[in-house]
Amino acid sequence: AAHHWDYFHVQRSDDKQVRHFLELSYAGAILRDSWVLTDVGITPSSAICCLLQREPVVRVFSAVKGETLSVLGTVFLLSTSVARLMTLVSQQCGLPVSSFRLSSPTGLQLYDCNRLHDYAIDLGMAFLVQ
Repeated sequence: AAHHWDYFHVQRSDDKQVRHFLELSYAGAILRDSWVLTDVGITPSSAICCLLQREPVVRVFSAVKGETLSVLGTVFLLSTSVARLMTLVSQQCGLPVSSFRLSSPTGLQLYDCNRLHDYAIDLGMAFLVQ
C-alpha cells in the first residue's frame, strides 16, 4: 500500500528515533483528514501548505508478547514521567500498569516518580517491559 507522502515525492530519512508525516495547513490551521474543505472555507484556487513534520518515537520491547512497540507522540520529551510512559505502554499492550515494570536498555528499573532524563534516556532507545 502506498503512503500519502509517496504521491508528493517527499524524501524522508530512515531515522528510527523520529516518525515523519505530512501535514496540510490552510491559513495557519492544521487540516484534519475528516474535514470537508468547503466546510472550512477553502475555495478552489486556495493555497494549501504541505509540511513534513517529525514526531519523536520511543520503542518498548515487551518480553511478555515478544514484540517491539513504537509509542509515538510529542509527549516524549525527556521530561516525560516514567508513570506517563507506563500508562501509554499499558494502553498499547493491553496490560494493567500494575502487572509490569519498565527497564532501561542497560537493565536499570525505571520508577514512576522519576522522569526519563533522570536515567540518561535518549529518544529512540528501546525500553523493556517485564
